Amino acid sequence: MDFYRDPKAKPETEAAQVVGAAIELTLVNRIRERVRRWQSDGYPGVTRTTLELLHWWRRDGRAQRLFFAQLDAAETIIFLTEARADYRQGIEVPQEALSEEKRAQGFTDFRRYACKMATGSGKTTVMGMVAAVNADGTYGTWWYAVAKSVSDIPDLLR
Repeated sequence: MDFYRDPKAKPETEAAQVVGAAIELTLVNRIRERVRRWQSDGYPGVTRTTLELLHWWRRDGRAQRLFFAQLDAAETIIFLTEARADYRQGIEVPQEALSEEKRAQGFTDFRRYACKMATGSGKTTVMGMVAAVNADGTYGTWWYAVAKSVSDIPDLLR
């Protein structure tokens, strides 16, 4: 569930009065359930490098562990891009449709992935983790090293 409150609405004056609406996020709930199953089944469908990164990010002995929200966000994006098709069945993230003008210029539609994260929850680290996993294969070893070091920034700052 998500709660939407119109920013223009006046604040509630009584405890029983609620301004806003609860919205069930059906697709989000379906994705969360599938990600949990995919995790418990050992991440079927991911590349060997991605699997190594997933284990690296969760390894014991880190000076400072990654936040749950960071791991959850990165794993969700990885699920949507690499999980075996049977886990993603019935989950369709719509593509961003471009204007005819942009298409005429050679641009193509693309898919946006986003994870809602709170202030101070480590979004920059997640961006580095996801960039490393989704990098072009020609960068292979270099991106693998970046993914490990970006996730270790909290350790390096200690």
